[in-house]
This record gives sequence, C-alpha cells and structure tokens, in this order.
Amino acid sequence: MKTLISAIQSFISHFLAVGMITSALLLVAGEIRLAALKKASQGSSKLSPFTERMTGMKVSDILK
Repeated sequence: MKTLISAIQSFISHFLAVGMITSALLLVAGEIRLAALKKASQGSSKLSPFTERMTGMKVSDILK
C-alpha cells in the first residue's frame, strides 16, 4: 500500500513539475511575441536578432 501511495505522489509531483515548466515556457514565448508587436506598433523598422529568431518574424510580417 505504501508503494502505491508513493507512486501516486511521484506521478503527481512529476505532472505538476512538467505543468509548471510548460507554463513558464508559454509565458516567455508570449512575452517575446508581445515585445515584438509593441516594437512594431511604435514604428520601429527592425527587431533585434534575438526577437526575430524567437518569433520567426520581421517587422514587415507583423504589420501585414
């Protein structure tokens, strides 16, 4: 019985850890996209190389 409870606790902790990591990655991706949109809306003609790589877009793509 102890091993079953231990296995369930282990599964739940792994599930929560994966969920938190996934949430953090989605949050970072959303922030990068938001930064690109904000920069484009302010009339900037170029995104930083990092932002272009992360979003796969250029300012001209965003404004279309």
